[in-house]
Amino acid sequence: MFLCGLFRRAGPLALAGILVFLLGGCTYVLKETFTRGLQDRTGDEQLEDAGIDVVFSEKINKINADPIYDVFIDVWKGRVMLTGVVDDPGLIPTLSRLSDEDVHARAVYNENQVVPLREKRVLENTLSPLQKLKDLFIGLNVKTKLFSDENVKSVNYHLRSVLNRVYVIGRSESAAERRLVIRHIRETQGVKSMKEFIETAPPARANQAAGLTRN
Repeated sequence: MFLCGLFRRAGPLALAGILVFLLGGCTYVLKETFTRGLQDRTGDEQLEDAGIDVVFSEKINKINADPIYDVFIDVWKGRVMLTGVVDDPGLIPTLSRLSDEDVHARAVYNENQVVPLREKRVLENTLSPLQKLKDLFIGLNVKTKLFSDENVKSVNYHLRSVLNRVYVIGRSESAAERRLVIRHIRETQGVKSMKEFIETAPPARANQAAGLTRN
């Protein structure tokens, strides 16, 4: 159903790009799948985050069925990052109020961009397939950089590219790792700007992790 909706909204070019994205990123996807257990989240925390994701998806769908394809939800240890595009400025405070209704969410970062309906229609009809491809490849390139850097634990980050703007949420083991992640994103071709919601592990934990690595 999702692919049918995407085909209807973005056209065959976007779907072709998604296939390229999936094939080109298969190594990364396999790595993410088999190392999910290495995240700095317990199994219970991952399940709780998945539950928050489902709840927010249902609430957004009730507000307006259309934005469900344009609003993305990423959850990390109870913190929710909402990104995407909406055509009604009134939806921004409505989405923000979701944080007050969900007792399980520690924080909600509403980073949706407002695109006027007329502009959005033009974007969908002419630029949307190309833009979707750009965002897909930006996301893949950033994830590949993080995965390739042995000083970055890439499984601890969720990121989205929306109109060439990258948003990332997650947790770093140290301030140095956080700086590396930010640098990789900013240096990725095509990225216009970025915004991060990265927590840093307390110094004691970071030092402990470094000691375990040395041993």
